[in-house]
Amino acid sequence: VLHYGLAVFEGLKAFEAKDGQHYICNPKANAARMKDGASRLVMPEVPEDIFVSAVTEAVNINREFVPDYASGGSLYIRPLLFASGPMLPLKATDQFSFVVSVTPVGNYFHGNSSGVSAAVVELDRAAPRGTGSVKAGGNYASDMYGLELARAQGCDTSLYLDAQENKYIEEFSVANFVGIKDGRYVTPDTRSVLPSITNDMLMALARDEGIPVERRPIDFCAEIADFTEVAGSGTAVVLSPCARIKHDGEEYSFGPLRTLASLKERLERIQRGEEEDTFGWMHRVPTTEQEVDIEPERVLRRMLCAVSSDELLQQTEVAAVVLGGGGGVGVGTTSAAASENDNTTTTTTTTTTNASVTNHLLQ
Repeated sequence: VLHYGLAVFEGLKAFEAKDGQHYICNPKANAARMKDGASRLVMPEVPEDIFVSAVTEAVNINREFVPDYASGGSLYIRPLLFASGPMLPLKATDQFSFVVSVTPVGNYFHGNSSGVSAAVVELDRAAPRGTGSVKAGGNYASDMYGLELARAQGCDTSLYLDAQENKYIEEFSVANFVGIKDGRYVTPDTRSVLPSITNDMLMALARDEGIPVERRPIDFCAEIADFTEVAGSGTAVVLSPCARIKHDGEEYSFGPLRTLASLKERLERIQRGEEEDTFGWMHRVPTTEQEVDIEPERVLRRMLCAVSSDELLQQTEVAAVVLGGGGGVGVGTTSAAASENDNTTTTTTTTTTNASVTNHLLQ
């Protein structure tokens, strides 16, 4: 992974709801997106049940770091699948690690409640048939220079147009582009952009409320002035209002979020248990040891476990290291059903933290 960036990751959140319970938002959607990314990068796919179990355990053993309901904060969850075996030539490796880390977070663009500013940068974020639709580690490194160019123009973030014609809106630096035009919810339709799960949920809410939804190419120069609301959508930002966009000597301004703010507020009510989740998005984190599928004594098994790609492809066994935010550390593993002959083997390494070191074999 250090040489070739062979890694895919995810981002999702856990919340403390009004009833005091903890819930993870839409983990099955993240599991599906990670599987798609792993397939594109020729990596073994983490099965949905293992993915959901791993992120659930991560939250379960780090409950003390979940911001309380009144704070409005959340626990950000970062699953990561990366090539961890020895590999100098560019070729498939036989060892991968699946890691889950968590940290408490507030608003991604805290302090910009009036709206962020963006500059269209003269760079290509991703090729039309490239890996722009994959949440791969290397995709984000390429945006660092774009951010610098945007900030040099006095803006907070970057906005990209398509690489083929330099005409259609692609995405903001770390968020999907969404907007309201003629009373319609509009977002780009492009194969070069990571499909935002938050954006998908907001579109579902819009349709549920009778708001027309259009996922289509958006011609920047021909249409941007007609948008009344513009925002960036993603797990970290949820919906961050965009107040102005600079492009080619012109500046376009947008009003405060109204329709989009209403959709965001409804999603947040669902996430925090203030409104019934009729969409089946919220996954409750078990509150007692009896409810947890994973045996309690497995919580402190290992700091890191690596499994071969063959084993993972057979969906036999995978382990997750769970690092708590705010200084807390928890370690856990998850296991799918073993192979029929139960002869799975694993290799292990250890990771040192300021809290403890463990090195136990998964039994």
